[in-house]
Amino acid sequence: MPQIIVHNHESGSSLGYSLIRLFGQCPSSKGDVGEVLFVSCVSAMTGKRTQYQFPIYETFFKALVLLEEGENNIHLSSQSGKDSDLHFKVNYDPNMINVAGSGSGSKVKGIWFVCKDHDGSFRNMPHEKNDSSEAIKRMQVALLMMQTFCAEKVQDGRRTFPLEVDPHHKNMPLIDVVYSEKYTREEFASLSNDWMNDGGNAAYSHIHNQLVNSSKHTPQTVYYCITSGHYYDPVLNKTKLGAALGGGYLAMWADVNMYSYPNSVDKIQASFMNDTSVDKSHLRDDSAGRGTYYANCATGIGASMHELGHCFGCDHTSTGIMARGFDNFNLFFCVKEPGNSQVFCPSTTEKGAMWHDDSIKIILNHHLYQKECVVNVNGPPQSKPTTQPVAPVDSSNLSILAAAYGPVDVTEDSKDLSGGNNFNIGANNHNFEDSLPGWPKSFSMVLKSESDYYLVTCQEGQHVNVSSKKHLGYVHSPEKIICFTYGTQDLTQRARQLANTGSIHVTNSNFGDTWPNVLKSFMLVYKTEGGDIQTVTGLENETAYF
Repeated sequence: MPQIIVHNHESGSSLGYSLIRLFGQCPSSKGDVGEVLFVSCVSAMTGKRTQYQFPIYETFFKALVLLEEGENNIHLSSQSGKDSDLHFKVNYDPNMINVAGSGSGSKVKGIWFVCKDHDGSFRNMPHEKNDSSEAIKRMQVALLMMQTFCAEKVQDGRRTFPLEVDPHHKNMPLIDVVYSEKYTREEFASLSNDWMNDGGNAAYSHIHNQLVNSSKHTPQTVYYCITSGHYYDPVLNKTKLGAALGGGYLAMWADVNMYSYPNSVDKIQASFMNDTSVDKSHLRDDSAGRGTYYANCATGIGASMHELGHCFGCDHTSTGIMARGFDNFNLFFCVKEPGNSQVFCPSTTEKGAMWHDDSIKIILNHHLYQKECVVNVNGPPQSKPTTQPVAPVDSSNLSILAAAYGPVDVTEDSKDLSGGNNFNIGANNHNFEDSLPGWPKSFSMVLKSESDYYLVTCQEGQHVNVSSKKHLGYVHSPEKIICFTYGTQDLTQRARQLANTGSIHVTNSNFGDTWPNVLKSFMLVYKTEGGDIQTVTGLENETAYF
């Protein structure tokens, strides 16, 4: 009798994330209609048993299991019994990459943002739960889904971002409810002509500034924030207090389609198979015109992943999550979708539920992705890698595009110091003029290869290290802004969001206080319409014109 097969994980593995996706087959169920996979998971530490069931289509299944801390014994069986059961062991180690509570380390932290006069509820159908506690449950599941998606789609199942997890339930993200220190709901929704003039940038800046200036903030923290309490006009199918923006420390999304999100792991597939039409007299349809609950769930959580992608440093791409591929986020978790007879498998297609190779190159250089999230007992995962590891760029192929020391453009001086390809440049007053006496200075340098832009930064008294360069983007990208640094922080994505008028006011309110108690400088590198490269430098509270 054939045995149930799991393709993408190995029994005995240890994972650093708690939501595991098991993609596999029941070989004898081909052609069977309504075949079901039963899954039970028993914690060796506590004895807790959780049971699930998942559909099987054309032999294939995708099972989603929430792991408990320590060893988990997973049992898979088919309803028909045509295939031998599979016993599977997986260890969840919450200390491998995740961070418990307010502990130090790189992490993504969940924020439910509430205006100071609001109750924290979100829009839902009458008699359906919609309070803050319900919102937190849905945010927790969304973050788990995004972490698992990255674990399998970034680099052959070995890298994902760490979460701040609940110290008492280390398999669940910790979500903080944060109240606006300044705005009522009406005031917040009315910013910049109901967010029409700036697409929500003023609101984004308020949230960003409040979070990064909190005593709890660390430079290793990236925030996934959903704003509560949007206004909805059913006649125009428009919202107030709703925007999607990401970059730097903050990925901001609104609660417009939270009504469609699952509030527990066992409801993920049901949410993605719910083809109920959205009642537009009560709820906003934000699903690329598809009009169903499952589509709103896919677009909502997929767009959240997209905005976090900007925080990881990713630009828009032609395909994948950083394009409109986020509308297909459901296909990573389900073998089928409503109204479609196709079976979606990782080995063939999951449509846009993927990272473009250009995005993967950038993500792997981000500080959130520096730890492996899986340890296999017999080496690499069984699944085929979706991409190959990114090879380092030969420094001999690089040249200096722009450089700044403090508020002064030192591009030509840096080229002279490099001698062509020695980029181990010391940031000090011997190599460069002391342009800001009495203040510690930052040094930023943009490098260019035939096809790519890179950034290296350091503080005064240090040397830049080209091996730790950050990928900024591509030479042939249509993006006008190539690089923006504030202090030693790369805030290029944030600058692009603010670059609507040909000028950017460089303040802590717009960019966060990246170097507290220091007079910070900035460097802006951009392309003119004719393709020339220009560099603008200055100090905080000045305006960069381009």
